[in-house]
Amino acid sequence: MLTNEQIIAAQQAQLKALHELSTHYLSSVEKLTALNLKLSQDTLNDGTQQAQASLNAKDAQDLMQLHGNSLQPHIERAAAYSRHLMDIFSHWGEGVAQVFQTQQEQARESLALSSDKAESKAGPKPEAIPGLGALNLMVKDPERLVVDIEGLELN
Repeated sequence: MLTNEQIIAAQQAQLKALHELSTHYLSSVEKLTALNLKLSQDTLNDGTQQAQASLNAKDAQDLMQLHGNSLQPHIERAAAYSRHLMDIFSHWGEGVAQVFQTQQEQARESLALSSDKAESKAGPKPEAIPGLGALNLMVKDPERLVVDIEGLELN
């Protein structure tokens, strides 16, 4: 049975984990928002420059060449955006994994502590009670007990 102190400690640990998860989440949202704002600004500026260059084109061939050359920067920007997205998500995933690992370690320690307390309250171990070892052996491995008895020398 859990004591009040153990329940309070567990609730505090859960609250701390929730705070850490929320912090990682908000940090990732902040980075994602900044990335999207920068992309929007760059796209607006490029669009304006592209429109200005289109208006300054002298003939259809210049216009076609201008549009053909504008494709490469968009591809590079999309690739860079994808890399930044992956960095943000992997950083967030690492943070979440770290919080869960910490929670798992704390739960393991708490379980080991509870197990130790239960063993100490349980009294003597079965091996400490005379004759109980032989009884356990009879139940678990009767063939070994027969071999052990046959191996005894009677004087």
